[in-house]
Amino acid sequence: MNELAQEYDALLSERAALIAEAKRTCIPVTALPRHGEVSRRLREILAVPPAGYALPSAAEALTACALANGWITLVQWTPPGWEDEPSVRVHLARKAPPNRDSGLVWYYRLTWHSRGCQPGRVRLFGRGLAQTPDRPGEHDAPSLRALRAVIDQNPLEAQS
Repeated sequence: MNELAQEYDALLSERAALIAEAKRTCIPVTALPRHGEVSRRLREILAVPPAGYALPSAAEALTACALANGWITLVQWTPPGWEDEPSVRVHLARKAPPNRDSGLVWYYRLTWHSRGCQPGRVRLFGRGLAQTPDRPGEHDAPSLRALRAVIDQNPLEAQS
């Protein structure tokens, strides 16, 4: 097991201990100072692609579009040590404006998987999942082109 995989496993154990401590003491886990550090480091580790892999260009373009429009993005690769069939999950989200009468968020989760691909390659797996202000329940995500249009049409307005 490589060093990153060992660190990842240790951090998962530490996070579980922090959650147990929070439950035992009846305080929110986010109130524990170490919880934020552990969570941040776990996100950093999952953002690192396995050796020989890179974020697909379609996923890169989508996350760049989301970031340019003020959306939150999260890229999560297969955890270290589980790289037999690497995959990457891309999360895109933003809160809906408070004046909307419908759901509270736009949230999209797309997965690219290596199953059946050449080493170092991944392809979009399924349609992805979506939650939108007009359809708050989970449903199939639109095409990547349509998703970019949704993001472009719904930028996060600058806070004054």
